[in-house]
Amino acid sequence: VLSFVTPQLTTEFFPYVDKDLFYIDIKSELPGNIEATEKLSDQVVDILSSEPEISSYTVAIGDGMPKFYITMRPATPSKDFAQMLIKFDLGDEKDRRFHSRDEFATYIQDLLDKKITAGKCTVNRLQNAEPQDAKIIIRVSGSNVERVDEFTRQLTDKVREVEGTLNVRNNLKPYTFQFEIDVDSDKASSMGMTKYDIQKQMNLALYGYDASVYRRDGKEYNIVVQGNIEDTTDIETFMIKSSLTENKIPMHSYSEVNLGKKLDNINRYDR
Repeated sequence: VLSFVTPQLTTEFFPYVDKDLFYIDIKSELPGNIEATEKLSDQVVDILSSEPEISSYTVAIGDGMPKFYITMRPATPSKDFAQMLIKFDLGDEKDRRFHSRDEFATYIQDLLDKKITAGKCTVNRLQNAEPQDAKIIIRVSGSNVERVDEFTRQLTDKVREVEGTLNVRNNLKPYTFQFEIDVDSDKASSMGMTKYDIQKQMNLALYGYDASVYRRDGKEYNIVVQGNIEDTTDIETFMIKSSLTENKIPMHSYSEVNLGKKLDNINRYDR
């Protein structure tokens, strides 16, 4: 009997635990904002509350759940992170909607992918060994960072379309958006403005500087001088004093304020 049964059994190195539970890692798109994380967690609860198979849940916001299984990795505390433990019951074999725990976990992952837009939710099942980063890893590399970024996002979307894939993700870092001041050098020079004038005075207005020190009762306190710039209009109307002519001219006369993006760090492999 064994000679016929054994070849038909599926094999898996460190399979999933035979328990009716899984946990969801919830990552908000707003770093450092625990209120946004709590709101996102509430949204996940609302979505899953209508699923009859789910019997109970517990949510930890700003940290992971206490370690309830030996192979579960501890979470790093963060204001943009939450974790949700879910217990479920698939019901009788004849009447159940899902034939396996994998099928139910895949359904929940697809459901969250479609309805959650303010962050990322990852459904995890417990394993009999410490979980790997992924069972299949595709490495994309190249000399053009923007092209690597574009291709990786396209590849991620294509792989997600493959039936049976779960938790398809990449390690791309999000772009940071910032306002950039584009100075017309020729126009600025004709008005007596130097790059040094513009850069120094704009930095002082935005970030301030220690103008002096206030001493009292043996203690010293820095006196910081800083501008009151709050939006792009304040930048455009900010008056820069020329070190050559001593005239003050608004920024919009020789520059434009545009929204740009930058990549804070670049992933490298083998240097």
